[in-house]
Amino acid sequence: MTAAVLAPASRPTEVIRRLHEVSPSEDLDLVLEHINPGEVLFSTHARRMGQHPGVITHGGVCTTLLDFALSSAVQSLLAPGRSYRPVDFAVTLGGVSRPLEGRLEATAHAVRRGSGILVASGSVRGGDGVLHATGRLVALATEGAEA
Repeated sequence: MTAAVLAPASRPTEVIRRLHEVSPSEDLDLVLEHINPGEVLFSTHARRMGQHPGVITHGGVCTTLLDFALSSAVQSLLAPGRSYRPVDFAVTLGGVSRPLEGRLEATAHAVRRGSGILVASGSVRGGDGVLHATGRLVALATEGAEA
């Protein structure tokens, strides 16, 4: 995922210069803290990003955290060499009115429904325990690496 801070049309090159400054690989620093079959915990520390004047908003960060957590929980239930195809991915953002700051934790739990359907649900909470988002992933197990 790459995000961009949109610039006025009079300064279009500013967007290109800022793309690298908001890449999660550089600024989100996801840490896999726990994994067992069907359950995972990722964490990160929300902070100011690049030249952006404020802290990050929670929609993109929570969606990214849930994407990693839910997909990892599903993949952890599959045998080596098997993959999955996402059928439905949904995120519901909490009613938090302030930007995210500090520690965030994304937890996810996945279960197998029958021979090929996997369902994962998860949440993102702040270090203070406040719920910021919930998510769900429904996936079909496949043979090989098709995801």
